[in-house]
Amino acid sequence: MSNLLGQPFKPWVTEQIDIRQKSLGKYTNIPDKDLQYYITKAPWIRLASSVNLNKSEVEGNSVLQKLINNGLTENQVGGDNLAKNLILQGGALSATVGENGEIISNGLNSGLNNGSSPFNGAYGWGGIEERGYVPMPGITNADVQYLNNGALTKTTINIRCFSKRQFQLIDVLYLRPGYTLLLEFGHSAYLDNDGKLQSFNKFSTSPLRTLLNPKGKTQYDIYREIETEKFNYKGNYDAVYGKISNFNWQFNPDGSYDCQVILTGMGDVIESLKMNVSLNTKPINVSTGEEEEENPESQPISPIIANKDKTLLNEVLYELYQKVATSSGIFSTSTTISDYPDPNNNFKLKDLKIKNSLLSISDITSNEENQSPQTYMTFGTLMAVVQSRLLLYNGDEETNTPMVTIDMDFDNLDEDKNFILKFPGGFSSDPRICVIPYTNTSQPIPDLDIPTSRINKVLTLFSSWNVDGSLYLGRLAAIYVNINYIAKVLGELEPNEENQVSILDFLQTLIKGITQSLGGFNKITVQNTIDGKIKFIEEIPQRFNKDVKEEFARFNVFGVKQNEGSFIKNINLTAELSNDFATMISIGAQSNGNQLSGNATSFSNYNAGLEDRIIPEKFSYQPPNPKEGAEKNKVNITSNWARLSGDQVNVGDDIENEENKNLFTSIYNDKKFISENINSLTSFNTTHASLILGRLTQPGGDGKRQLQAPFFLPFNFSLEMEGLSGMILYQKFLISDEVLPPSYEGGGVEIQIKGINHSINTTAWTTKLDTLSTPAANNTLAEEATPYPLNTEIIKPTSCEVKFGDEQYDVTAGGLYPELKTLRVPLPPQNLPLNPFGATPTPFGSNNSITDPRKGLQFRGFDLMGSGFEKLVEDKNGNKLPVAGYGVSRRLCEALVIIGEAIDKFEKSEQTRLEDKDFRIVTSINSGYRSPVYNCTIGGATNSMHKTGGAVDIGLPILPNFQTQSPIQLYAIILELIVNKKIPEGGVGLYNSFVHYDIRGYNDPSKKARWDFRNK
Repeated sequence: MSNLLGQPFKPWVTEQIDIRQKSLGKYTNIPDKDLQYYITKAPWIRLASSVNLNKSEVEGNSVLQKLINNGLTENQVGGDNLAKNLILQGGALSATVGENGEIISNGLNSGLNNGSSPFNGAYGWGGIEERGYVPMPGITNADVQYLNNGALTKTTINIRCFSKRQFQLIDVLYLRPGYTLLLEFGHSAYLDNDGKLQSFNKFSTSPLRTLLNPKGKTQYDIYREIETEKFNYKGNYDAVYGKISNFNWQFNPDGSYDCQVILTGMGDVIESLKMNVSLNTKPINVSTGEEEEENPESQPISPIIANKDKTLLNEVLYELYQKVATSSGIFSTSTTISDYPDPNNNFKLKDLKIKNSLLSISDITSNEENQSPQTYMTFGTLMAVVQSRLLLYNGDEETNTPMVTIDMDFDNLDEDKNFILKFPGGFSSDPRICVIPYTNTSQPIPDLDIPTSRINKVLTLFSSWNVDGSLYLGRLAAIYVNINYIAKVLGELEPNEENQVSILDFLQTLIKGITQSLGGFNKITVQNTIDGKIKFIEEIPQRFNKDVKEEFARFNVFGVKQNEGSFIKNINLTAELSNDFATMISIGAQSNGNQLSGNATSFSNYNAGLEDRIIPEKFSYQPPNPKEGAEKNKVNITSNWARLSGDQVNVGDDIENEENKNLFTSIYNDKKFISENINSLTSFNTTHASLILGRLTQPGGDGKRQLQAPFFLPFNFSLEMEGLSGMILYQKFLISDEVLPPSYEGGGVEIQIKGINHSINTTAWTTKLDTLSTPAANNTLAEEATPYPLNTEIIKPTSCEVKFGDEQYDVTAGGLYPELKTLRVPLPPQNLPLNPFGATPTPFGSNNSITDPRKGLQFRGFDLMGSGFEKLVEDKNGNKLPVAGYGVSRRLCEALVIIGEAIDKFEKSEQTRLEDKDFRIVTSINSGYRSPVYNCTIGGATNSMHKTGGAVDIGLPILPNFQTQSPIQLYAIILELIVNKKIPEGGVGLYNSFVHYDIRGYNDPSKKARWDFRNK
C-alpha cells in the first residue's frame, strides 16, 4: 500500500542471499548438501490455462463442438477438462482434483500412446492417426521482462508441438487473446533459509489450485497466493499471472509448429480504459449531507458547469460542485461515495464516507471563467470516484470486482501512505489547480517570514497533508484539487482516433499541473503494475525519520572470500544521458550544484572534490549580498523571496501598490486569483523550491544534511544472477566493492531496483536486475528543526474571532436560558483535549454514557444519524457540537421525532380531504448547531439558541400546489404540539422557506419567543 522508495529487501530474501553466498564460499570440506545443491539444481517451468470449453448458444458454432467434430469427446475436453489434460510442464501432463481440493498430477506421460485416450504417452500424445508417434508438446523457454520502468510485465513463452491435433489443442488454451494463463517456474533443488537442502516435489501450488478450481476467488487472490508461495520457497519460486495479449505461430518443414505466446500482467488493462464515459443507466448518488440550494447568480460559466453532462465523471464533479458552491466563506465538508467496491470485503458494494473531502472558497476575485466560489476535492476522493465508477468490473448486483484497482487506502485516506516529497516553506502557487497547508521555513533555511492566511488556517485544520513526525513527507491523497481544473483537464485532453481519453493520460496530466503548482520539483509517475494496480510513485529520494529495522542485502559480486561466494554471473554499468540532463551535467561538474538556472546537487555530490581546471565553477546571476559573510545559498533564497514584496499586483484592469501587498498575500489573503499574478507566482515558486531543496541537500557546519540529493543519477547498473524471486521494484541493496570505481566504493552510491527480468530455459533460471543510482548520504542526516512561526501581521482576526476567541459552546446562550443547565451532559472524568471542534466525544460503547444525541432516533422515517442531519451537531464551518451540549441536543432531537410524526399525520388527513395523492410537506434541516464564532459571522442573534444545540431551522422548499402554505402549516403544527405539551416550550419563528423551533423552555412575548419574518 505504500509508495516508499529505498526500503530493504524482505528479511527472508536477504536471508536467502546470505545462505547462497555462504554455501558458495565453502571451498574445503564441502558438506554433501551443498554439493547436491551445486550439482542437482535445475529449473522447472509450468504453464496452465484458465479456459473452459462450453457449448455456444449458436448451435454448432462453439469451439467445443468443433473439437468434438474432430474426434474428441465432451468428457475429454468439455468444461475445464482440456485445461486439466494439457498442463505444460516437462511436456504435457494431466491433473485431477483430489477430495480435499488438491490438484494431483497423474505423472509425466511416458512410453507410447496406447490408444485409450489422446492424452497419454510420451510419443503419440494427441493421437497417432495423423503423424504416428511424434513427441508430446512442451515449453522450450520463457522470458519475463519488466516494462514501463518495471511496472508492467511482458512474458514471452515459446511452445513447440508436433502434429495438427496438438496444435489445435494448444490453440484453444494458449493462443486466445484476452484469456488468462498462469506461468510458474522455480528451482528443482534449493537451500532453504536454515541451510537445509529442499526439493520442489509438490505438484500442487495455491495459484494453480485457484486457477483450475476458483470457487469464488478472484485474480487478486492469485496474486496474494503467488506472494505466499514465494515466501514458502524462500525466493526459489516465482509466477506470472496475466492475459494473452498477442501470439504467433510458424509451421516448420518437418511438420512441427513453433508457437509464441505474449503474456502481459493484468495492469495493462488500464491502458485501454477511458475517462470520457457517458452512461445514464443508473442515478449517481454522491452525498455530502448538505442541503442543496439553487442560486443561479453565483454560478459562473466554467468547464465544470459547461461540461456537466458531457461524461460520467463530469456529472459526478458537477454534483460535488453543487454541494459546496453555495457555501459562504471557507468551508469544508464530507462526501459519501455510493456503490464503492470494498476490497477488504470481497469487493462487496458499500457507501464510502470520506471526511473533509470537499472544500469551498468564496469571495474570489478572478479575471477568468472560473470565478467565485473555487471548489475543491481531495485527490483521494477523486480516485475513489474513479475506482467506483470508471474501471472495468466483473461482478453481480452485490459485488463489483474491478479488473484493476487504485493503490490507495480509501477506508482511511487520512493515513494513506502514498507520500511525496515536501519541504517547510513550500506552497501551491496556483490555487486554481490545487491548495495545500503550508508552513514557514525552518533551519538551515533563513526565516522568510511567510504570512499566514485564512485559507491556510482552514487547510491546517482539515487537511491530512502533513505526515506526523516528518517535515519532508506530504500525503498525495490529501491535496485539495480544484474541481474546475479537473473538468478542464478532462475537457482539453485530445481523444485518440477512437474518440477515447485514456485514464492514464488524464491522471498524468492532472499530476503534472499539481507538480508545477507545488514548485515543479516532484517527480510523480502513474504506473500500472503486474497485479492490476494503479500506483503513484514519487521517484525522488525521500527522508523517513523512522529507523529501518531490516538490514540491506549485500551482494558479493566477485570472488570467493571466507564463507562467502558469489552467485552473480554478470555486472555492467551504462550511462543513459539524455538531452534533459545537459544543463544538470554542466552545472554538476563543480562543488556547488545549486544554481538558479538548474539544480544539479546530485551530480555535484557525485563529483565531490573534482574541479575543471578551465571552467572551475558555473554560477547563475546573484544579486548583491546584503550581509557580509552570508552564504551564497542563503542570499539566493532570501533575495528570491524578497522579490515578492514590492511587486505590482494586478486586480482586474487595475494595479495595486498598497503597503504589504505582494503576489503571495494578494492571492492567499485577499483571494484575488488573477491569472497574471498566479503565473508570476508559479514562475517564482519554481526557483524558490529549487534553491531551498538544493540547500537542504548540502551539508551544514556539522557535516550533516537534511535531505539526500533530490534526483537520481542517470546510470543503469545491472546485475545478472541465478534465479531469485521476492525482490520488489525500488527496493535498495548493497554490493561489494571489488570491481567498483572509487566513486562507488564504500557505499558512495546507493542502488535501487527499477526492473526485474527473468529468463527460464531447459538449463537455467536467470534473474537480471536493472537499477537506479543516487549519491549516498554518507553522514547521518541532521535533526529536523521546528518551522519558524508564520507572519501573523498580514492577516487580522475578524471582530467575531476577537469577541469569541476559541470559545465553541455557550450552554445558556448569554445566560438567558438557565433552564438548559439541567439538560447539560457532564464531560467524562478524563481530561479530553479541546480542539477547534470543541471537546472530542468519547467513542460509542465506552464506560461513560456520552454518545451522539441523534443515535436511535428517526425523523419522518429517516435515521437522524444518516445523511442530511449533520447540521444538528455541526455548523457549516465544520465546528462540532461539544459533549457539553449533547443533553440539550438530545431533547431537541426527541422533539423532532414527534414533529415528524405530526407532519406525517397531517399529510394523510389533508390528502384524504383534498383527494390529492401528490400532496406532501417536503422538509429538510437547514441549520442546527452553530459555534459562537460562526453564529456571529453570519449575523445570528447574540442569544441564539443555535449556539446551545437546542434550535433547528426546518426547511420547506416551495413546490407546486399547496407548498406555498407549508411554512404556515408547519408553524401551526409545532404550536399545537407545544400547547398539548408533547414537545418542550420554546421559540417558534415563521419564515418564507423554513420554520425555526427551539427548546428555550418558556413563551415570553417580551422576549420574542414567537415571530413572523416572512417577506423580511
